[in-house]
Amino acid sequence: MDEKTKRYMKLLQEAECELYEGCKNFTKLAFIVHLLQLKVLGSWPDNSFTLLLQLLVKAFPHAKLPSSFYEAKKITEDLGFTYHTSDVCPKDCMIFHGEDSKLKECEVCESPRYKSGGKQIAAKQIRYFPLKPRLQKLFLSSEIASLMKWLEKERTDDGVLRHPADSQAWKSFDNKYSSFASDCRNIRLGLAADGFNPFRTMNTSHSTCLLCLFHTIYPHGFRKLRASFDGTREYGNKPRRLSGYEMYEEVREVLTDYKKDDIKKRHNGEFHLPSETNWKKKSIFFELPYWMDNLVPHNIDAMHTERNFMENVLSTILGIAGKSKDHLNVRCDLKEMGIRKALHPTLMASGKEHILPTKFTMSKDEKLVCCKVLKNIKLPNGIASNISKCVHLEERNIWGLKSHDHHILMQLLLPLAIRKALPKDIVKVLIELTNFFRQLT
Repeated sequence: MDEKTKRYMKLLQEAECELYEGCKNFTKLAFIVHLLQLKVLGSWPDNSFTLLLQLLVKAFPHAKLPSSFYEAKKITEDLGFTYHTSDVCPKDCMIFHGEDSKLKECEVCESPRYKSGGKQIAAKQIRYFPLKPRLQKLFLSSEIASLMKWLEKERTDDGVLRHPADSQAWKSFDNKYSSFASDCRNIRLGLAADGFNPFRTMNTSHSTCLLCLFHTIYPHGFRKLRASFDGTREYGNKPRRLSGYEMYEEVREVLTDYKKDDIKKRHNGEFHLPSETNWKKKSIFFELPYWMDNLVPHNIDAMHTERNFMENVLSTILGIAGKSKDHLNVRCDLKEMGIRKALHPTLMASGKEHILPTKFTMSKDEKLVCCKVLKNIKLPNGIASNISKCVHLEERNIWGLKSHDHHILMQLLLPLAIRKALPKDIVKVLIELTNFFRQLT
C-alpha cells in the first residue's frame, strides 16, 4: 500500500472503534457522521457545531469525540467523504480553475466572479465529488472487492439475458476493448446513459441518442390500411440502425455547450447549425473514446416508458381533460395533413371549432363499466398496491397510481377493463399494445 492508503486504513481502524467502551449503537465514525448530517439538515453554523462538540466532550469525557468542527471534518476528509469546490460564472459560462483560476470575471459574458463588497465571496460555486478515490476504496474491503468481481467470478453465462453483461452491447464492448475487459476490476460507468436534467431545470430536456433518424418505416400491419391514414401503402423495410460514426457525423459540426470557445460563439450569436439536421448542441459523451463504438448510447427505462403509455391510454379513453391525447390541436393537425376527414374539427355557429367523439371515446356508461372492472378486481397479495383505491366511480376517473401499478394495468388488467367498453377493433389494437409490453419485459 502507498502512504495515502496506509493513512486511510489506519484512520478507518481508529474511526471504527466503539464510541465508548461497551457502546453497541454507534461507532466513533458513525456518531460523527450523524452529527455532521444534523449540522447540514439544521443549517448549523460552524461555531455552534464546535460549541456542541465541546459540550459533549465535557459531559461524556469517556467518549471518543472530536473537540471541534475542524477535527470532525478532518476525519471525513481523510476518509474521502468530501468534495472539491470551484468558483463558476453566475451564468454558468465557465469554471474558474486551472489556467483560469486567477480570473476576476467571466471570459464569455464578463460577469464578475465575486459578489460586490470588500471580501472576495464567489457569486456562484459548484461542488465536484472525485470518483476515482471512491472506486479505489471499494477494493480495500475484501467483502466488497469480492462483490465487485462477481461478474467475472460468479455470474452465470449461459446465453440467457438476465444481466447487462449478457447483452450484445456489453459483449461488443469487450471484443472491441479487450485490454480493458481482461481485468475484472475495471468498472463500467458509461456504457449507456438516460436523458437527464442538470441543475433541476426540469423544463429543459436533454437527450443523447439518435439511432434511426432517417427512413423511419416500420413493417407493421397498419401500413396497409390506406383508409385509416393518408391513402398510401408503405412497402419499405425497417429502418437501418445508424452506427456511432454516422451519429457523430450528424453532430460533428454542431457547437457544444461545454467548450469555452463554443460558448463564446453562442454568446456572440455565431451559431453553426447545419441545415440538414435538427441538433442544436453536441453531447459531451462524444468526447469519450469508446462512445462511437457503443451499441446502446441511450438507455430507456422500460417501466417508465410503460407508465407513460398507460397514462396516455387511460387519459385518452376516459377523456380526462388536459391529459387526453385526443384534443383540438391534434384534430387540427389531421386537417392540415389532409387525412382522417371524419375527425376534422367542425366550425360552430359561434365561430369556435368543435371536435366530434371518436370510436375510442367512451360514453359515461362505458366509462363506468371500465372503472367498475378495475374497482372490483381481486389481485393476488403483493402483486400490486390497492388499485381499487385509485379508481373513483363518481368521477369515472383513475388517479394516484404508482409505476408498478401502471405495469400491472398494462399487462394484465387493461384488456379485461375495455372488453365491454370499447369497439372490438379498438380493443384489438390495445390488446396488441399490451402484448408488446408483455413480450418486451
